[in-house]
Amino acid sequence: MTTKNYGLHTIDYGVTGWDAIMTTDMEIIDNEMYNNRELTIRLLGSTLVDGKIKDKQIIFTVPPDKIMIPHMVKIYKLSDSLSGLTSASFGGDDYAKDWLKRVTLSRLTETTHQTVIYHPAQEEGPPIVPVQKITYEAGLSFGININETSTKKATFVAALFGNLIDI
Repeated sequence: MTTKNYGLHTIDYGVTGWDAIMTTDMEIIDNEMYNNRELTIRLLGSTLVDGKIKDKQIIFTVPPDKIMIPHMVKIYKLSDSLSGLTSASFGGDDYAKDWLKRVTLSRLTETTHQTVIYHPAQEEGPPIVPVQKITYEAGLSFGININETSTKKATFVAALFGNLIDI
């Protein structure tokens, strides 16, 4: 007998052939997880960033046949203070500036410090105006650009979280 939940089977003790039933149910679960993956905000990629390099450093490249919606970037695992790093930008254009510009990381002064950077929220209403989220097409690289470098020779990890959606 199947259940109302994804058509999985109920198995009573003593049922013969339960291994074949479980194999079928695991395939159903795998398919449902695959079908719902676009609804999940998840880690898309991370990279070790050099706080002294002023060129775009790539965090994630959108795979073929996908679009990507970024939701947040986590900064962590500092090798030294980021004091002086008063301007970093994030995005998918050539200079990584089309998602967020001029983010200061200079208050991350201890190696144990970390932060999460979100896209700005909608303004209070009424009327409530939803924030337009940027989508990035297959092949585009999302990254960080250091505009004002750290006064120390610091590195840190930048991790991108978001959605991947089939085109």
